[in-house]
Amino acid sequence: MNPLFAAAVRVQQFCTSQGWRTCYIGGVTVQRWGEQRQTKDGDLTLLTYFQNEEHYVDTLLSAFRSRREDAREFALRRRVLLIEDASGIPFDIALAGLPFE
Repeated sequence: MNPLFAAAVRVQQFCTSQGWRTCYIGGVTVQRWGEQRQTKDGDLTLLTYFQNEEHYVDTLLSAFRSRREDAREFALRRRVLLIEDASGIPFDIALAGLPFE
């Protein structure tokens, strides 16, 4: 399996185990169901409904490495958490407030 897809599955399984609603966007999705293109990271939308973002961010940071020293503060201010999985593949996790984001 493509290392990016394998990492995407791991991140998705973690989010699903928490009961969270998510969807992949961007290159990972295009590679799977559309025209092939080179991408080196995963872009995931996590539905938070503008509630308790601290819980989502802290839970993700307890399971995955941050890509910034100020990852928590950055995520809460900019609504995107920058992490990487154990294999070093980066993920941008957007904190979505509405289901159609």
